[in-house]
Amino acid sequence: MQPDTLPDQTYDFNPAPVAIGGVGGSGTRLIAAILGRLNFYMGSDLNPANDNLAFTLLFKQTNLWPLNEHAEQIRHSLRIFLNTMYLRQPLSEQDIRDIQGIAANARFDTPKEWLHDRANKLINSATAEGRPSRWGWKEPNTHIFLPTLIENIPNLKYIHVMRHGLDMAHSVNQAQLHYWGGALTGAPTVNGSPEESFRYWCAAHHRVVNIGKQMGTNFLLLNFDDFCREPETGIKMLLEFLNVKHSNLAPEYLLDMVCRPVSTGRHKSKPKVTASEGDIDTLRQFGFDYYQ
Repeated sequence: MQPDTLPDQTYDFNPAPVAIGGVGGSGTRLIAAILGRLNFYMGSDLNPANDNLAFTLLFKQTNLWPLNEHAEQIRHSLRIFLNTMYLRQPLSEQDIRDIQGIAANARFDTPKEWLHDRANKLINSATAEGRPSRWGWKEPNTHIFLPTLIENIPNLKYIHVMRHGLDMAHSVNQAQLHYWGGALTGAPTVNGSPEESFRYWCAAHHRVVNIGKQMGTNFLLLNFDDFCREPETGIKMLLEFLNVKHSNLAPEYLLDMVCRPVSTGRHKSKPKVTASEGDIDTLRQFGFDYYQ
């Protein structure tokens, strides 16, 4: 029988949650939409990109880095998140005050009204009834907190969605670079240039793959370019990872969701991104060419 709240020790949920993350704009929206069509509960407060905004509220805070120096605070936020997402336990008065306190902290890219709305929706979601049979969440910043997540949820399944690093360097979505660029690359973000963005992409993927090695078969690095190029193969791989039964051919109701982004290959028409040999090697290790 599962406890009403997270215990002091780690805990394996049954069913295990599935989390989706990636550098912003990598295609996580589609993968979350597929899980939604497979009847995975992905949260009650979602934006058009299928981001779980409760996770955004609780975790997208630069003051939580370095993770090891804020382990208790992160764990407390994780308990609140899992209580409202799955355990369905009422929040304590202290939990409510803590959520309101998090929402009161200004963030450079987020209006206070938005944070206030997220806090109210999170507090109200604690009254939901029934635990979902399949569940998880999608929030690109999840990969930042993956070490703490798997420490507390050792059977967590994680999908990291990856697109060509040079295409991502020219994306308009550079929020993660401004939040976590200095933390992951060791150099402060100056102007959000393609060079800085590509350096962040390399650092983020090098880090997450090393973490993924600890997770074994619970970690899936999903190449979004390949997924869109061969959707039947990609969906079959995804269903196997999710332990969802499937036929030899992917169901039409999943295939019709996959569409190759028009931004694929955009770096070829953009100014060349100058990169270090180490970052170029990282790009190639993930199967992508550097201007060839």
